[in-house]
Amino acid sequence: MVIIDAAEYRAVGNAYREIARRWRAERPAIVQAAVQHLEKSAALLRSFKPVPEAEPLRQKELTGIEAELALCQHLDKQHSPSID
Repeated sequence: MVIIDAAEYRAVGNAYREIARRWRAERPAIVQAAVQHLEKSAALLRSFKPVPEAEPLRQKELTGIEAELALCQHLDKQHSPSID
């Protein structure tokens, strides 16, 4: 089922994101894994066309995933050296 798979990919992506937040040594690779799982979750939700009554829930889930992807981007920037 698309909804179940999307939720599982999101959960795994968030687990990777939390690991990346705490473990700086391997952060880039872990953030990449988080992003891959979160993007897969979003893609599954985008491909799912629910009944009109369920559309607000699908949109809410997508908004949450987009926020989590933004957090991953923030983590990735924390690791990247700045060029001054």
